[in-house]
This record gives sequence, C-alpha cells and structure tokens, in this order.
Amino acid sequence: MLGRLARVFMTPRALLGKLPGKMFKEAHEGFTEVTKYFQELRAGAVENIEEFAGKRNKTILEAIVILAADPEITRKKPIPEESGLGNIFFTLLAGHETSGSTMGFIFVLLTAYPEYQKRVQEQLDKQPDGRPKSEWTVEKDYQELQKGYLGAVQKEVLYIYNPGSFLMRATVEPVTIVDSLRQSHVLPENTLTLINNAAAARNPAVWLGTDDRPDDTKGDTPAWQAFGAGGRASLGRAFTQIEMTSVMAALLEGFSLELIVNEKTLRECQGDKKLAWEKTRDQGIKMMYDDIEANIGIGLMKELPIQVVKRTP
Repeated sequence: MLGRLARVFMTPRALLGKLPGKMFKEAHEGFTEVTKYFQELRAGAVENIEEFAGKRNKTILEAIVILAADPEITRKKPIPEESGLGNIFFTLLAGHETSGSTMGFIFVLLTAYPEYQKRVQEQLDKQPDGRPKSEWTVEKDYQELQKGYLGAVQKEVLYIYNPGSFLMRATVEPVTIVDSLRQSHVLPENTLTLINNAAAARNPAVWLGTDDRPDDTKGDTPAWQAFGAGGRASLGRAFTQIEMTSVMAALLEGFSLELIVNEKTLRECQGDKKLAWEKTRDQGIKMMYDDIEANIGIGLMKELPIQVVKRTP
C-alpha cells in the first residue's frame, strides 16, 4: 500500500478497481486490505468505547475513535467514519512509516561510517552515567542526547534523507524568493508552491559554513525543514525525535552495527578483508545515491546486509 500511495491518491476511487493493468490491480488490492484492517481496528476500539471515553490519557487510536463516536457518549458532534479511518491512516504513516524510514537511513549510514558510530557511542558511554535503561527519562536524558552528537547525526540524516522531500504550500500574500543564482522572484498571492527540501539540503550555500559534518547541524538553519515550518509544521516532531533518540540510545549503548561482507566479494578481493569491506561499503554508499525510491516518503530500493554485534568492553 505504501509503495502505491501516489496511484491510490491520484486515481478516482470508482475507477481504481476497474482500470486494466497490474499497477492498478495491486493498488486496489492494497487499498482494500488496508481499509479492512483499519475498520477492524476501529471496530475493536468502539466495542470498548465506554471504558476509555472518560479516560484522561487516551491512546491515539482511542482519541480518533472518540471523535467519530456516538454523540450520546461523547457529547460532541462526530466526524464521519471516513474521516476517522483517514486519521488512523495518516497517524500510522506520519508516526511510524516516516520514523522507520529515517531510522533505516541512520543505521545504514552509521554502519558505512563506523567512525561516526563510534562518536555516538562515546557520548552514550558518558551519559546517562551508567544508569540502567529503566531509569532513563525524557526530562533528563533526552535533552542532553539531542544536544550532543547523537542529535547531530539525526539532523544530518534528516537534511539529506528527509522523508518529506517536498512540501506544498499556498502563498497567502505576495512573497519574494531568491533562487540559487541569487535572483529575486515575486510569487503572487494564492500561488501553489512545491518546496524542494531535498535540493535545499544539498545546497552548500545554506549550510552553516563548516566542513566537519554532522557537527555543523547541531543548530537549526533556515534550510533544515525536516518537520516543516510555520503554522503547519509537523505536530509529531517532538514525539518523533524522542522515539528516534530512544531507539538509537538503547541499541548503540550496548551494540554496534557492522557491514556483512559476502563470500563472493571476499574472493574477488583475494581474501583481503579490509579491501572487501571497503568495496562493500562503497557499494552501499552508491546505493544511497542511486537506489532511493521516492513515493510519499523515501526508502532504499535494495538491501544492504548489516549485523548487530554486542560491544566489547
């Protein structure tokens, strides 16, 4: 479904299951299966709605179901069922698919560049002071981790591999923009714009001016729009950053990520393990340029085998 979102969004619903061709058939099947799954999720929550309707702290699913519930229970005007299902879908897409995609890029890059992985681990060795994971807190540990090298790595990856590579915005008044050649252009009011985050992030003119990356991404810059900006910035930014920081800290504190060199590459390098590793790493880096697929989000089209190994003291 996620790989066919553009086709699902652009094709009239009445035609999606009737048009000839494998691509439309697969898109229709994916849409039908996901819709059924969300309906089952919603139905399961509705069965217990009286139990959680009065809860102060609700899950995201419970909160969405409440919005579409019987007004006799909630005392509020309900939203249509279709809107409820749409909210469930976008919550899962924005809260999990994009985070998962970003974490995949982070782990692949830390594997390909072990010197940066080591610096993240050095930060984790100093903080959180050897306390067990059960004692880590958002208030104390998350803030410090985000300010350090771990947070800098996150920002660097979101610069280059932002799951929201493009942003669509409409101008509410005339706006003057400056292009890469320093030429000014005026966009009239009510102009629909497509902002290319990916291109802006790759433009050295908007970096902070140092070559020691990711150290130069510890602070936000106008080009860093990983979560959007202004009144329509992502509401899930804080949740996503806490989620990614938690996963990185929990994994890299006790484990390392390593490339898996296959036997064929080792033979081609006549048993030279260092050369075989470098060749495998170069192939992985090339994939990060040539094999990125952009749909609603972005992802690697090919696999780069890595392994998780326990760190030695």
